[in-house]
Amino acid sequence: MAELYEFWAQITLARALGAVQGELSTTADGLYTGTLRSEDAPDAGLPAGPSATVSLNPRLAFGGIGLSAQTLQPDLLAVLERRGSSEVVVADVKYRPLDRLSSDHQREVNDQLLRYMGLTHAATGLVLWPGSDPEGEPDPDSAPASDLHLAGGPSPATDRRVSVLPGGRARLVRLRLHPLDPPDQLRDDLRDLGLLPHEPSISDPPPPGGPT
Repeated sequence: MAELYEFWAQITLARALGAVQGELSTTADGLYTGTLRSEDAPDAGLPAGPSATVSLNPRLAFGGIGLSAQTLQPDLLAVLERRGSSEVVVADVKYRPLDRLSSDHQREVNDQLLRYMGLTHAATGLVLWPGSDPEGEPDPDSAPASDLHLAGGPSPATDRRVSVLPGGRARLVRLRLHPLDPPDQLRDDLRDLGLLPHEPSISDPPPPGGPT
């Protein structure tokens, strides 16, 4: 179930960002890899947004200060292009409810995401999770991931947390992503985070030079 949730979360986030074109393949470990890009056709049926290139489980290799190479592999890497600028987003998918993890394990999640962000110069690091499990007892060290069901918990707003990093130029975000959430919930969350543009209201003034 954990592997199924991870792939569903990756594809759901990629589609919400508008990346729907491309091909995926599987590794010997069963991971889906490949790159998805924004639909070229204007009538793709997706909301207007920045051009997106999304890579699933990319292997990011570097040499560093020593002779031995090192590789990091985030669950998802997205590059968003808009108005002549770009923004990098990395995401890590966690099937286990984060509020059931011990403090040490929560720090490990933070450290892992910060390594991904540092390597890719990402301003946003997302942790996608299915939300709180109000019925479970906090026993993260003994309960396997397959025993943690996708239970509906509090609202997505209460399961979301934004932590701005020192300097104010980057942030860690835990973001609930549950199959039973409203269809537009993820896009609404991405708009709140500034990763998708807000859809214009009928009361918004027309752009300069446009029809009145």
